[in-house]
Amino acid sequence: MFAKIAEQITESMEDNHIIEHDDRELCVYGFNKGLNILLNLITTLFVALLFGNVLELAIFIATYILLRSFVGEYHAKASFIVIKLLLLRQLHMFSLFL
Repeated sequence: MFAKIAEQITESMEDNHIIEHDDRELCVYGFNKGLNILLNLITTLFVALLFGNVLELAIFIATYILLRSFVGEYHAKASFIVIKLLLLRQLHMFSLFL
Protein backbone atom coordinates (compact mmCIF):
# COMPACT_ATOMS: atom_id res chain seq x y z
CA MET A 1 0.00 0.00 0.00
CA PHE A 2 2.78 2.44 0.90
CA ALA A 3 5.46 0.88 -1.30
CA LYS A 4 5.70 3.84 -3.66
CA ILE A 5 6.01 6.36 -0.81
CA ALA A 6 8.61 4.17 0.92
CA GLU A 7 10.57 4.00 -2.34
CA GLN A 8 10.48 7.80 -2.71
CA ILE A 9 11.63 8.40 0.88
CA THR A 10 14.45 5.88 0.48
CA GLU A 11 15.48 7.34 -2.86
CA SER A 12 15.63 10.82 -1.34
CA MET A 13 17.75 9.56 1.54
CA GLU A 14 20.05 7.74 -0.86
CA ASP A 15 20.41 10.85 -3.06
CA ASN A 16 21.33 12.92 0.01
CA HIS A 17 23.90 10.28 1.06
CA ILE A 18 22.07 9.51 4.29
CA ILE A 19 21.97 5.80 3.49
CA GLU A 20 24.10 3.61 1.29
CA HIS A 21 22.79 1.74 -1.74
CA ASP A 22 23.35 -1.59 0.03
CA ASP A 23 20.80 -0.61 2.69
CA ARG A 24 18.13 0.39 0.18
CA GLU A 25 15.93 -2.73 0.41
CA LEU A 26 16.00 -2.70 4.20
CA CYS A 27 15.02 0.97 4.33
CA VAL A 28 12.17 0.51 1.86
CA TYR A 29 10.87 -2.40 3.95
CA GLY A 30 11.21 -0.42 7.18
CA PHE A 31 9.46 2.67 5.84
CA ASN A 32 6.69 0.55 4.34
CA LYS A 33 6.09 -1.20 7.67
CA GLY A 34 6.35 2.06 9.60
CA LEU A 35 3.79 3.80 7.39
CA ASN A 36 1.41 0.84 7.74
CA ILE A 37 1.73 0.93 11.53
CA LEU A 38 1.18 4.70 11.52
CA LEU A 39 -2.00 4.32 9.47
CA ASN A 40 -3.26 1.63 11.87
CA LEU A 41 -2.56 3.84 14.89
CA ILE A 42 -4.28 6.86 13.34
CA THR A 43 -7.31 4.76 12.40
CA THR A 44 -7.48 3.24 15.88
CA LEU A 45 -7.19 6.67 17.49
CA PHE A 46 -9.98 7.99 15.27
CA VAL A 47 -12.29 5.13 16.27
CA ALA A 48 -11.38 5.59 19.95
CA LEU A 49 -12.17 9.31 19.73
CA LEU A 50 -15.41 8.55 17.93
CA PHE A 51 -16.58 6.23 20.70
CA GLY A 52 -14.98 8.14 23.57
CA ASN A 53 -12.57 5.36 24.55
CA VAL A 54 -9.23 7.16 24.42
CA LEU A 55 -8.13 5.99 27.89
CA GLU A 56 -8.92 2.39 26.98
CA LEU A 57 -6.96 2.80 23.76
CA ALA A 58 -3.93 4.14 25.64
CA ILE A 59 -4.03 1.19 28.05
CA PHE A 60 -4.46 -1.29 25.20
CA ILE A 61 -1.65 0.19 23.09
CA ALA A 62 0.76 0.30 26.06
CA THR A 63 -0.04 -3.30 26.97
CA TYR A 64 0.17 -4.45 23.36
CA ILE A 65 3.55 -2.81 22.78
CA LEU A 66 4.98 -4.33 25.97
CA LEU A 67 3.68 -7.78 25.11
CA ARG A 68 4.91 -7.67 21.51
CA SER A 69 8.33 -6.47 22.66
CA PHE A 70 8.88 -9.37 25.05
CA VAL A 71 6.59 -12.18 23.94
CA GLY A 72 6.47 -12.01 20.16
CA GLU A 73 3.43 -13.25 18.34
CA TYR A 74 1.47 -16.44 18.06
CA HIS A 75 1.56 -18.26 14.71
CA ALA A 76 -1.41 -20.58 14.33
CA LYS A 77 -1.40 -23.45 11.88
CA ALA A 78 -4.92 -22.60 10.82
CA SER A 79 -6.81 -19.34 10.85
CA PHE A 80 -9.81 -21.15 12.38
CA ILE A 81 -7.81 -21.65 15.58
CA VAL A 82 -7.06 -17.94 15.75
CA ILE A 83 -10.71 -17.06 15.25
CA LYS A 84 -11.74 -19.47 18.02
CA LEU A 85 -9.17 -18.04 20.42
CA LEU A 86 -10.24 -14.47 19.69
CA LEU A 87 -13.90 -15.37 20.13
CA LEU A 88 -13.21 -17.09 23.45
CA ARG A 89 -11.23 -14.09 24.64
CA GLN A 90 -14.00 -11.69 23.68
CA LEU A 91 -16.61 -13.83 25.42
CA HIS A 92 -14.46 -13.93 28.55
CA MET A 93 -13.99 -10.14 28.50
CA PHE A 94 -17.72 -9.65 27.96
CA SER A 95 -18.54 -11.92 30.91
CA LEU A 96 -16.28 -9.86 33.19
CA PHE A 97 -18.42 -6.77 32.61
CA LEU A 98 -21.77 -8.43 33.27
